[in-house]
Amino acid sequence: MTLRPTIPTDLPPILSIHTHSLPVHVHATFTHPFRHLHPNSFTSYTSLSPTKKLTTPSPHEYNLIISTPSGEITSWAFWRRNIGPPHFSKIQKYRSIAEAIDSGEADISSLIQQDEGEKYPSLSLPRLALCNLHTLNDTLKYFSKEHYYLSHLLVHPDHKRRGYGTVLTLWGLYHAAKEGVPVYLTASIEGEGLYKKLGFKVIGEKSFPTVDEMSEEDRRREEEVLGREVVVEEFRVVRPKIMVWEGTLEDEIFMDNEIIEKVLGVPWDIQEV
Repeated sequence: MTLRPTIPTDLPPILSIHTHSLPVHVHATFTHPFRHLHPNSFTSYTSLSPTKKLTTPSPHEYNLIISTPSGEITSWAFWRRNIGPPHFSKIQKYRSIAEAIDSGEADISSLIQQDEGEKYPSLSLPRLALCNLHTLNDTLKYFSKEHYYLSHLLVHPDHKRRGYGTVLTLWGLYHAAKEGVPVYLTASIEGEGLYKKLGFKVIGEKSFPTVDEMSEEDRRREEEVLGREVVVEEFRVVRPKIMVWEGTLEDEIFMDNEIIEKVLGVPWDIQEV
């Protein structure tokens, strides 16, 4: 097992892992109710986030992979260090946006790019706008103080239960513990068990819009394509858990010297920004 930072040529296998590891991506399937009519649109859209994270990471972001002795990439993690003035500036910007929407000075349509509907016909712009508003409010509620954030942790189904997810998670936990800050993540149903074993605790749930938040006109448009029962059912989203880890370097999870050697063997170059 080799733990290392990603390089540009890792993108295709990581996108493959992304496809195979997320057969049901809650947020994406909710915001793309027309994906069965436009499968290529849905595939293109869901590849945007990992592609951006791998090709244009910010200085405070870090990509890691684990590969086999033969060089096969088995798993990928994307960490973000939300510490210092840039983080607080972003939070203040989010507060201003939320306040403007709450007061009626701005509309939630300002949270989306209007041309996305043309680029991605699998997408529902009203749902996306509502989801972005809920994500904004979740960020202000749970993630406003300094922290590390585990944005992505994906292990190919052929390589599960071999400890790869644990190693990729411990890398970030170790460095967060050194800085004395918590670690947050939004857990999939599949990943929740691993995180609890490592000491994460549930502090809430990711919020999603209710069907009543949709305008009557927008709801009617979706019902004409999908049917009323389907639309109502799709709003009954199983909400992923929001979890926090607040451990120290003395925790038992750091007692495996072999794993810690791998963690320390990866260059630490997330920059202060």
